[in-house]
Amino acid sequence: MGQDPSFVPNDLGQSSDSSDHDLTIEDAAIIESIERGLRSHWSRDVTVDALRREVHRHATSFHVERLSVLANGRWTGMILKDLHTAHQVRRARFLPRSERMSAFRELILYRDLFNGRDFGVPVLYGHRWDPAAGQYWLILEEAGQWSLEEIHNPDLCLWAAKWVARLHAAVADPPPSVRPHLYEFDAAHYLRCAERIEAKLEVFTPSEREVIEAGLDRYRASIPALTALPRSLIHGEFYECNLVARDRSDDHPLAVIDWESAAYGPSYLDIASLTAESWSAEEKLATRRAYFEEYCGLLGVGLDWDYFVASLSCLELHQALWWLGWWSDLPHFSRYVGWLLRPIESALAASPK
Repeated sequence: MGQDPSFVPNDLGQSSDSSDHDLTIEDAAIIESIERGLRSHWSRDVTVDALRREVHRHATSFHVERLSVLANGRWTGMILKDLHTAHQVRRARFLPRSERMSAFRELILYRDLFNGRDFGVPVLYGHRWDPAAGQYWLILEEAGQWSLEEIHNPDLCLWAAKWVARLHAAVADPPPSVRPHLYEFDAAHYLRCAERIEAKLEVFTPSEREVIEAGLDRYRASIPALTALPRSLIHGEFYECNLVARDRSDDHPLAVIDWESAAYGPSYLDIASLTAESWSAEEKLATRRAYFEEYCGLLGVGLDWDYFVASLSCLELHQALWWLGWWSDLPHFSRYVGWLLRPIESALAASPK
């Protein structure tokens, strides 16, 4: 980026504009992290001459800032993601923390897997992991302003499906530096999902409980099939809200963000997530078909379409039960129950007893 990006106002109605004479300790730490990262990224000496910081209004979990950085005479837009749990945005502090989520995992992926490879994820410009100072930062490329959820472009949905198929084929076996940090989807994971929602059945109405109990019976029976699915690195929450439309890019029109739930798990889970939104049947079918054909082509094998579709139904059932188990502790949870029951009802209808 060659110009100073625009910013929305922060909560105080003013920006933080730091130069050499008024740096705070935190500003200095951010600048040092950026200079160190850019020296590696640009392969030359780097001096940051100005730093502007703004609170990102669309942050949903971790505290996020938009940075405008003047380095070596060039303005660059960046994102600072503060992964310290104590610095989460207010509404996220009330969310239950899943064992699937790990801030350190996200750093490992950007640093040890994505860095220097053409995955199309945001560029890692710098990071700081200093427990003594309470600083757990990722400093990333600001890829764009709008998520796929906000623009819902069918062509970009197809591109996303093909992109994630390429990811699954490329990282079917995560490298040793990454694999130990990934959450693993195994039989124990699926059983924990069932046990969590079973322990909370009393919070649902009798009619809701009837659907959930029928879904649980079907889910438990599907666990052997789930553990037999092809596995790879997965994003874990490959929803439209985590896909950002790039401002300018022909090769990678979308950037995939928020990797703290990445896992070694069933590859098809990501496409189940992408098509879990309120899409038309035609869009869902086209997107799933795009993934299926790309994935088969990359593996060089012919997979069974009906088996693929049935696997997606099992994974949708898993996701619905997973989120019901976590979200049932939230205030105003009842407003989401109907939305989460729909995939359970669909799975039951698709495979009647």
